[in-house]
Amino acid sequence: MRFEKSEWTDDFDEYRIIASDYMKKYYYITWDDAAGDPEPLTRAIKDRMTPTEFVDWWAEKYDLSSIYDTEDDLAHFEEFVRDYGDILRKSPNFTSLEEAVKRRISERQSGKRSLNN
Repeated sequence: MRFEKSEWTDDFDEYRIIASDYMKKYYYITWDDAAGDPEPLTRAIKDRMTPTEFVDWWAEKYDLSSIYDTEDDLAHFEEFVRDYGDILRKSPNFTSLEEAVKRRISERQSGKRSLNN
């Protein structure tokens, strides 16, 4: 797995939720944003791909970009802040959010934290 590993399930709703959550966490889109079509998920279940295997395959096939794909791991976050900065800066938690993202990326790069956290 690229980032995390999930267990295989044949329950469509559970599969869709796991796949969508994984996509949102690493690619900033949900399954509904990416396609929404149940057929690829159904086929992946039939092929016994775990939800995370499916998302990793889908991301590679459609060249999805993750925050962890760039040389500058904060590139996507910084782009998001540029686009929504005025709204974000009004939040009392903005500074702590920015610091938390930077800290998590630093921990991942240094190996201090598991990729599953």
